[in-house]
Amino acid sequence: MKPLALLTYLLLALLLYILVLARVLRRFFKMPCPHQAAYLIENPVRKVFFGPEKILKRAGVLPGMKVLELGPGGGFLTVEAAKMVGEEGEVHCIDIQPEMIKILMKKVKKMGLCEKVNAIVGDAANLPYLSGSFDLVFMVAVLGEIFDQKGAINEIRRVLREGGILSITEILLDPDYALARTVRRLCTESGFEHLDTKGNVFCYTANFIKKGF
Repeated sequence: MKPLALLTYLLLALLLYILVLARVLRRFFKMPCPHQAAYLIENPVRKVFFGPEKILKRAGVLPGMKVLELGPGGGFLTVEAAKMVGEEGEVHCIDIQPEMIKILMKKVKKMGLCEKVNAIVGDAANLPYLSGSFDLVFMVAVLGEIFDQKGAINEIRRVLREGGILSITEILLDPDYALARTVRRLCTESGFEHLDTKGNVFCYTANFIKKGF
């Protein structure tokens, strides 16, 4: 075997080992992505394969929408979301880590989008918004970091208007990756109706609609 091929296999094996180890550890220790890793999330590879525009289109973000992003991190998707909702839309973000909000707002300010984005520190299971406030709520590779997932889904349903959309994207490389059937069960048990699932096992987006019981 050629040295380059051997090195490639070894690197892939190491990556697989790290992912498996991370998944095992995350089963016992649920925690948000450290704010120190915010800049690593915005790497060129992720932008090529899991770009913000592609994911947000799957979620159904449209001009004029009032949307809520859970766990925005450093704003990998936030800036694109602000552009997509346009002049009449709004983007609200909530993250449990104050440091992440600081990083996000620094980026938003740099892009001149302060009037379009409102970011606060808070808990997904206790959202500080009025009922029926949003057209769409989305999260990307965040669900597994939420300790009280059922509580969070119930809160999302509360703050969505009737006919509003919950969009959950999962990425296989994320240590907290959840299977599509697991996400679907969690959301439908909380009163959501499954709308569609787009993508593939490596990166999928599951969309759910709020309808009356």
